[in-house]
Amino acid sequence: MFVADGGDQPEVPPDRSGVAIKDAEGRMLARFGRFGNQDGQFRLAHDLAVASDGAVYVVDAWGQRVQKFMPQ
Repeated sequence: MFVADGGDQPEVPPDRSGVAIKDAEGRMLARFGRFGNQDGQFRLAHDLAVASDGAVYVVDAWGQRVQKFMPQ
């Protein structure tokens, strides 16, 4: 399950500059992204979608862009 940081996850800083990957029980598995304007960085990770091929699209509201991430 993919969860955009929203400040309501105690183990994730409420800076909304990244994406958390959690299991069904809510345990943190991984996190990517940080604050900034470069690739892989977000000014405000606002929303995301997961495509059928596993690609994750993340809306960076303050950065006014959408970034695409592919599973490794």
